Amino acid sequence: MKVLSLLLSFCFLLNLGLAFFANSFKPSKDPFYKAPPDIASYKEGEIIRWRDTPRRIRSLFVPNFRVQSAWQYMVKSTDTHGQPIGIVATLLEPKNADTSKLVAYNYWQDSACVDCAPSYSILFGAGVATVSTQIETIIMDQALARGWYVVATDYEGPNAAFGASVLGGQAVLDAIRGALKSSDKSKLKADAKVAIWGYSGGTIPLSWAGTLQPKYAPELSENLIGVAVGGWATNFTSVIETIDGTMWSGLVGAGVLGITTEYPEIKKDLFNHVGPWHVRRLKKLYDKCLVGTLLAYFQADFFRSRSPIFTEGYAFFKRPEIKTVMDDNTLALDNTRPIPEVPFFVYHGEKDELVPFNNSQRVYDMWCSQGIKSMEFAVSKTSDHTRELLQGMGAALSWLTMRFKGDAPVKGCVRIVRNSNWDYPDANTEANREASASLEKAIQQVIGPFKSGKKDEKDAESSLNAVLDEQAKAAPEEAKADPGEEPLEAPGNPSGDEPEESPESPESPEHTEAEEPTKSGNNTV
Repeated sequence: MKVLSLLLSFCFLLNLGLAFFANSFKPSKDPFYKAPPDIASYKEGEIIRWRDTPRRIRSLFVPNFRVQSAWQYMVKSTDTHGQPIGIVATLLEPKNADTSKLVAYNYWQDSACVDCAPSYSILFGAGVATVSTQIETIIMDQALARGWYVVATDYEGPNAAFGASVLGGQAVLDAIRGALKSSDKSKLKADAKVAIWGYSGGTIPLSWAGTLQPKYAPELSENLIGVAVGGWATNFTSVIETIDGTMWSGLVGAGVLGITTEYPEIKKDLFNHVGPWHVRRLKKLYDKCLVGTLLAYFQADFFRSRSPIFTEGYAFFKRPEIKTVMDDNTLALDNTRPIPEVPFFVYHGEKDELVPFNNSQRVYDMWCSQGIKSMEFAVSKTSDHTRELLQGMGAALSWLTMRFKGDAPVKGCVRIVRNSNWDYPDANTEANREASASLEKAIQQVIGPFKSGKKDEKDAESSLNAVLDEQAKAAPEEAKADPGEEPLEAPGNPSGDEPEESPESPESPEHTEAEEPTKSGNNTV
């Protein structure tokens, strides 16, 4: 009995120690993420500190993740208001490295929690809450397979300012600057060609990076060869109107909390506009990653219905201080704003139910009217948000490959409508198909439990954790998470919260009518 007691005590302490060790390298606990007091003395993009990643890079969904070496570094950057901040980025060296090519890949962090940052989420031992980032490693692995270095930026900054566009764009540019200064560690050449890529929430920082670059980081013009954006998020207010009351509702809450984090005076007053019975629950989103956020506010009404979480409903956005923030973070709001000088490639599905297609069309029209040098718009007639992620990945990889080969981009503006972006030249390869199939399987495993339309969050949460447990058991040893990590928190309905109503969805913004394809399936404008 004494031996058994000692054994149980040992196991308890071991699991406690493993859990503590896993927590110790979360951004909120790790001193590496804290900017030095003299950060203002550094130049933008200058490396402040550097280290090998504290744990190995892992992917639950990619058995043989093609990473040779991995590093984390902090660079000096600038927030929305011109104040100096430290930004952490992760640089990955592929096993067949081409030291002349770098992709700045931007994950869809989509969270107001600092512990959901990519630099942590892709490490061995990161908790199951970061599983959405794990899904994207499938995409990132395709870049690594081509020998491209990859840099992933914690573009939401030290306060997880989800949706803060200028902050994110400048963070990406400074992370690129830092990567190009790392040759003594990484062997990446200072004159390496650089492409920027991302989907959905990851398009917020990267599209602003492309827009801000001529003024903020003009020296990168020698390196940048293109920006590829898919499921393009350009107008957060429009996204809110589209997804409020749906399975994606949690993004509404996380987005409002995240973007107002960058504006302290607004954040100070924010919860005065929230029903008092919702305040405690809403603040929990500061501690949740994407999937946990979706589970917590599945089909919730933040602004619509007779009793929304934000008591003023959509009138909240008519407040001058709120309208100013939203306008400042809306891309290409008018023709007085700068346009990118780097070639842009956009892929978007007309049937996108999360990020309205018409906003991509609006920015395309605006930039073309302003004389952008090169913009290619690959329109899919059949795909929704998830389907375009699967099908458009091949198109993006094809376009990026052409750019790295030195093939000239389109001149001016070209818009081509296809039945599917699998029809994009050289997109439908066997390797891309295999990656897409893996991506689809991972999405179904993670999103499937609560995409059925059932409003039983606890059942969805239990199903998801079961899937993740099975996935972890099947993963190679080096990819498994630490024992003792916490499962996703069952959301439920906390005591004191009023039951939420689920009225019919408001009318979505009208979509711009697309051109009809020719007999060949393509139409060039």
